[in-house]
Amino acid sequence: MTVRGRPFPRLAWAWLLALLPALACGLAPAPPATSPASRPTAPATLAPYAGTPLPPVGPLPAPVATFAPLAGVLARPVPAIEPPSRAFDALANPDLLGSLSPVAQLALSRQGFVVVPGDASHLYEVYQDAASRGAPVYVTIDALLEASQSLLAAARQDADTLLLDPALRAETAQMVGHAQAQLGAALDGPVQEAAFANLAFFSTAAALLDPAFPVPPTAAQVVADELTLIRGHAGTFISPVFGEPHDYQLYAGLPETGAAIARRWYETHAFATDGGDLERDRRRARQILLMGRALSLAGAEAETWADARATSAFMTGRHPDDLDMADAAAAAAAVYGGWPDPAALRDVGLLDSFGATLGQAAPGTSVRWWPRPWAPADAILPALIFNRVGTYTGPDGRAPFSAVDTAIGAVRGLPHGLDMAAVWGSERALAVLNSAGETAYQGFEAQLGAARAEVAARAPQTAAGALADGWLYALAPLLSSPGPEQDFAVPTAWADRLLTAWTAGWARHGLAPQELLIPGSARNPAPLVPPVPVAGGFVEPQPLVMRRLAALLAQTRQGLDARKILDKDLGERFLRFERFVLELADIAGRQVEGVKAESDSDAALLGRVGDTLEKTGNGAGDRAAAPVAAVATVYANQNTGLALELGMGEAWLLYVIVPVSGQPTLAVGAVFSVYAQRVPIGAGTAQDAWRAAGQRPEPAPWMNSYLAP
Repeated sequence: MTVRGRPFPRLAWAWLLALLPALACGLAPAPPATSPASRPTAPATLAPYAGTPLPPVGPLPAPVATFAPLAGVLARPVPAIEPPSRAFDALANPDLLGSLSPVAQLALSRQGFVVVPGDASHLYEVYQDAASRGAPVYVTIDALLEASQSLLAAARQDADTLLLDPALRAETAQMVGHAQAQLGAALDGPVQEAAFANLAFFSTAAALLDPAFPVPPTAAQVVADELTLIRGHAGTFISPVFGEPHDYQLYAGLPETGAAIARRWYETHAFATDGGDLERDRRRARQILLMGRALSLAGAEAETWADARATSAFMTGRHPDDLDMADAAAAAAAVYGGWPDPAALRDVGLLDSFGATLGQAAPGTSVRWWPRPWAPADAILPALIFNRVGTYTGPDGRAPFSAVDTAIGAVRGLPHGLDMAAVWGSERALAVLNSAGETAYQGFEAQLGAARAEVAARAPQTAAGALADGWLYALAPLLSSPGPEQDFAVPTAWADRLLTAWTAGWARHGLAPQELLIPGSARNPAPLVPPVPVAGGFVEPQPLVMRRLAALLAQTRQGLDARKILDKDLGERFLRFERFVLELADIAGRQVEGVKAESDSDAALLGRVGDTLEKTGNGAGDRAAAPVAAVATVYANQNTGLALELGMGEAWLLYVIVPVSGQPTLAVGAVFSVYAQRVPIGAGTAQDAWRAAGQRPEPAPWMNSYLAP
């Protein structure tokens, strides 16, 4: 290796590596205490607290390429449904009451519906059982969300297997070759140093992808030292490749080789050109320009790489503070007229101009080789905990779920499971938070207001950019106060039920594909024919949610198909389910508009809901939908050492009185159940343990308004 044209002895590298643990002692944060008697120390600068509004956020950087367009869906005026009688002697099917206990029947008569705990592994099983008994069904949004998430998880797996991983391997190998050629051709010390840094950067990724990759001898020792730290993931050390502190715990839990750990390597390293250290900023600028020069020589492969980046940005999000090589290309064109020849990198005036141009495009941002994953919660939840909000101001002796005791008093050390819903506009979620003391913190109201304003301003324009944004946009109508189209149920309890559906839908969406899909053998489900004549049913009066959901599925399907990574079985399942959801939306629309909706074709469609949902989640391949019970870590606070987990249990049964063919009818459907718990970071609940249902907490308190005692 050379540094500014001078050889850097290998012995010196060994000496530096030996010092890394000592250096890390001063750099690594102290491990968080998990003992209940231990109190984390809060920063002294935060008292007294005056409130910190969210910083303004500029426009999102444009993605490398648009994944696929998202069709707009207009809301339609919804008239009222004539509430059916809740008198049991008026029911068209009073025999179904025998499925309910006397206490559940009392709740049903009072509020028009009731939810009873169940033990079905999938929501579709509830509908299959109803169809086998000829019972009327109530098609819930919950059931459609479960099937949609299985489809989207399969799409993410296929994108990884068929595009992202192969592109990553090919691109990394190509960049190693280009960096080696640039290093050999570089005569200038700083340019040579930048070329070597790129060679080590890409060679490390190549070795993570494949341990047998022939790392160029020039970089072999530096790469070996880096790999030792990555595989040890013991804390913060000086990176041999970057010469800066790096948190190697970020690689914990990942395999030692493969695309997952190589992507983490790429995602966690940024190339900043305005970091305040002039020489380092220039070195990073040279690295970016050398990378871009190599990309310009890629020819047709560059299109595949752009597709891979666009797909990754859509599937897992793209951090709004990150720039990519397309942004760097625009800055290079403005300063150099295109990607410059390496010889031009000697001109520090042009180099500084390039760095300043990048900084003007998005101040404080960095260029990343691979998109860093990003979800809406990544920005929202940190804004609602300490130290963005202050100490607890509620009554003594009643510390809420989110409170963590510290040396300055109780602080909001974790978010609440309803914070996201409250930010997305749910007044019912905010009311639940208020009643539980979850908003009684200094500055919380200001933070919530700023977050709500940010979401309201950005949600429509970002819905098409990433799957997570589109998902929340599709679910948003569930958070509105129940309108006249839902007059068959008591509004507050019904709002709580929809709040549970939204929360479970949001939390489950953050699970990895392998947590939503399990290995399975080839399936041959029964044909979509109801086993007995069905008794009709009713569809959740949420046609806008259904149409937005169908549009999101179509966007995903079209993006995969355009990149030739959509296999026949999955493509057919997407199309069938999109049509099914739109048919249900049409039925729901006709129901609330008072148009006769119980035609023979409608009844047949409702009678085979369970089979349709099963075929959607369980394709003809080797993947099957995982049980609906799952647990997701939605936030981890490194300062307190605690994480918030939201769990979903088995399918629970909804009994609701709705008008079917003009008569009050008791219908049955399937809904999510939700649990919340605090766990130490690193001691998260495994999916198998959660599904065993041995150590679950009590269901979320807001569900008590509609659960049978």
